[in-house]
Parts: sequence; C-alpha cells; structure tokens
Amino acid sequence: MLEGKCLPFIASLLRATQEAYMRGRPDYPTNVDQWLRDDLGLGHSSIALDLGAGTGKFTQRLRATGASVVAVEPVSAMLGKLTRSAPTAAAKIGTAEDIPLADGTDGFCRLRAITPLVYNDHRAC
Repeated sequence: MLEGKCLPFIASLLRATQEAYMRGRPDYPTNVDQWLRDDLGLGHSSIALDLGAGTGKFTQRLRATGASVVAVEPVSAMLGKLTRSAPTAAAKIGTAEDIPLADGTDGFCRLRAITPLVYNDHRAC
C-alpha cells in the first residue's frame, strides 16, 4: 500500500481530503463515454484497468461502457470511497509496480497522473 512505500504525509493528506477531493474534482465530460465506446472499442466483452483510480470518477465512466472494470488504488481510504461510488467495479489495493491482475490479461488501461507520488529513483509508489 501507499502508506508503506511513500512519504507518510502524502497518504495522510489523501485520507484526510478524500471527501473534498470528490466534491471539488470536476467530472469528466459526457462525451468521454462515447469516446471510450466508439474510439477505443470498450464494451460488454472488454476488461478495463483503472490504475490509480482514486475515488472512482473515471471508473464510473469505464463502467458506463459496459466493460468489466478493475479499479486499482494504493490508498485504502480512497479505495473505500471508490467502492461506494462505483460498486460494480472490482476494487483492489495495488500499485503500478504490483498490479493485482493475472499475467496476460488483455484490455484497456488508464493510468492516472502519479507524478507527485514518485520517489527520486523514479519508481512509482
């Protein structure tokens, strides 16, 4: 989990601000659903990985395509919020270095910007 690998204040900040983050972060434009379906081909037979899923705002957009969604988030408090906002997604604790999917899983992956959470040695938390 993030709490054990990154600076403790980052995880603490994310735990403390998850409600404000959910309210203050703008939603994705409605045409993103069409883009995911038409341009990327996501649908009922698709698997989508939302890596760094946060509170699940984009996870909800992925689910709107009918795809099976695996939402991976390293901060347990954020993942808890995600399970409430996108209950049909498979929510898992994990990191970019340790994705909780079987090798060879094929599908779409969305990686959230994690630049502030990267160590000096450029390894993702």
